[in-house]
Amino acid sequence: AQAGTPVVIYTLEMKATELGERIALAQTDIDPARLRQGRLLPQEMETLTRCREKAAQMPLCIDDTPYLSIDHLCTLVKAQHAKGKCRMVIVDYLQLLATLAPGRTREQEVAECSRKLKALARSIDSPVIVASQLNRQAEEQNTVPDLRHLRESGAIEQDADLVMLIHRPERHHISVDPHTGCSTRNMGILSVAKHRNGATG
Repeated sequence: AQAGTPVVIYTLEMKATELGERIALAQTDIDPARLRQGRLLPQEMETLTRCREKAAQMPLCIDDTPYLSIDHLCTLVKAQHAKGKCRMVIVDYLQLLATLAPGRTREQEVAECSRKLKALARSIDSPVIVASQLNRQAEEQNTVPDLRHLRESGAIEQDADLVMLIHRPERHHISVDPHTGCSTRNMGILSVAKHRNGATG
């Protein structure tokens, strides 16, 4: 969006105002906790206001419809794409999408959503980035998550061209990274678990 590419975000978990606040904060070094407590300095408020204004000028659309079916989402995206207002889609997150056919297991529903999102990406020839929950095993283990930790469906692994998993050692009480010897404070490790056209690692 900062580069001028029209981006549409479908956030089924957060409100658009909350996400907008995060987008503005991501461009500053302001502590979000101090913002929530109303303890910002005047110059920090000026910086945040400028960042909000800059974010408002970006070609970014946030849809925070709380209950959205996969078919409705695909229809909305295609309509936006036809108008030239969508060249990238972000969905947060997969397990919150609904399906219209009753009487199926949750795994079958997630598999349908995954397949339709893959078909959507191909039909509009644009990236579709989809967040997904991991299962409880990933939370309980100290190891880096892998493909088997994707929640509720193996179809996610099958359909995706690229699967990236985020691991934060600090959350598992690992204070020093064994590979680099560096502190893990605020460290996030991004692991490419699947790459249809490239390397993993």
